[in-house]
Amino acid sequence: MNKAIWIVDDDHAILEVTRIVLEEEGYKVATVMSEEGLNKMLKTGKPDLFLLDILLSGSDGRDIAKKLKGNKKTGHIPIVMMSADIRTLEKCGQTLVDDCIRKPFDIYDLIGKIKKLT
Repeated sequence: MNKAIWIVDDDHAILEVTRIVLEEEGYKVATVMSEEGLNKMLKTGKPDLFLLDILLSGSDGRDIAKKLKGNKKTGHIPIVMMSADIRTLEKCGQTLVDDCIRKPFDIYDLIGKIKKLT
């Protein structure tokens, strides 16, 4: 069974490129551009890993990560945070995420992090 990855990012280009690459690696990928969209998706299932942007329009990915990690239904699911912000590693340290990556990222680095966690 293929592992499912949900990508949460408000940049359509990042969503599309990352989706294509991860699907080529054999993952089932779903994309969403907002916290609201993520909450709707969570009503129908859950992924094996969240790939979550820190800076979303109208939401802070760190807050979303804290909610996910604090929920008994999603707390066990690994989260990889991503951001173009130079202080990404510092911001990732403020959450309970499993790993983080800075945009623009090397796709092989991203795949390695995901494989390690799934």
